[in-house]
Amino acid sequence: MYRLSDTLETAIPVCKGNLTTTNCWGPLPAAETRFVVYDLVFATADWARKDKLVLISWCSEGAEAAQRIAHSTTRNKLRNLLDGSQVQVQTSNLSDLEYDELVSRTS
Repeated sequence: MYRLSDTLETAIPVCKGNLTTTNCWGPLPAAETRFVVYDLVFATADWARKDKLVLISWCSEGAEAAQRIAHSTTRNKLRNLLDGSQVQVQTSNLSDLEYDELVSRTS
């Protein structure tokens, strides 16, 4: 997980590791933005295993305008740096991050 620096110019790591969806989404603040690089593993309708690297852009409705603008610019830079990122998902509330919702957006 990444957050914007205090100067709103770069993304800096907040935490990393093998987190479950509950652990990832729990620390998402209501008035700030975050980026999460998430390895989503799921099965298709014909039971084929899929594994997609997802760049999740968390931009809550409570974030200030300056932070939202900086988040958009930084998201594009981060996406270009993450060669393996196959899917980008923009979210603004926790229901967008439910497992089934993420699978439907990436399938």
